[in-house]
Amino acid sequence: MQLFDKKKMNNFCVATIFVCCGTSLASQTAQIQFGDLNHDAKSAIEITSDSLSIDQATGAAVFLGNVNIAQGPLSLMAEEVEVIYEAGGEAIDLLKAGGGVSISNLGDLIEADNAIYDLSESEVSLVGNVSLKQTGGILSGDKMLIDLRSGSGYIEGRVKTILQPK
Repeated sequence: MQLFDKKKMNNFCVATIFVCCGTSLASQTAQIQFGDLNHDAKSAIEITSDSLSIDQATGAAVFLGNVNIAQGPLSLMAEEVEVIYEAGGEAIDLLKAGGGVSISNLGDLIEADNAIYDLSESEVSLVGNVSLKQTGGILSGDKMLIDLRSGSGYIEGRVKTILQPK
C-alpha cells in the first residue's frame, strides 16, 4: 500500500520550497526534470560495445565492455548491458545495464551503479549511488525512477541536493 501519492507529494514539496525560500530556489527545484521531452521509446536503438554474447537457447543478448546505446537524444553508457526480449522475441522489453551507468538526455546527466530501461513503460529505474547533474544543481540518492515521456523523476533513499543560487 502506498502511503503518499507521488504527484501530490512532489507538488507539495515544490510549493513548500517556493513559500519558504522564494522564487529563485523554487525555479531551480522545478528544473529537476530529465530532458524535459516526450521520448519515443519505439524509435531505433543503436548499440556499440567491445563484444556481444548471444544465448540461442534463451535468446538473451549481452553486450560487454564500453557499451554505448543511443535512442534519439537519449544516450546510455555502461560496462555491461543485457537485452531482454518480450515473449515471442520480436521486440525489446528491457535493457539491464550494470558496471557503472551514465545516462544523458538533452544536457542532463544521471550516473548510477545499475539501471533498467523498460521500453514498454518508457521508464528508467536506477539503483545505487544515483546522481543527477543539471545546470544549477546536483541531486543524489539511492534509487531513482525517470518517466521518459514526461521527463519527470522520483528519487528516494537518503536524498541530498546541492543548489546554486542565482
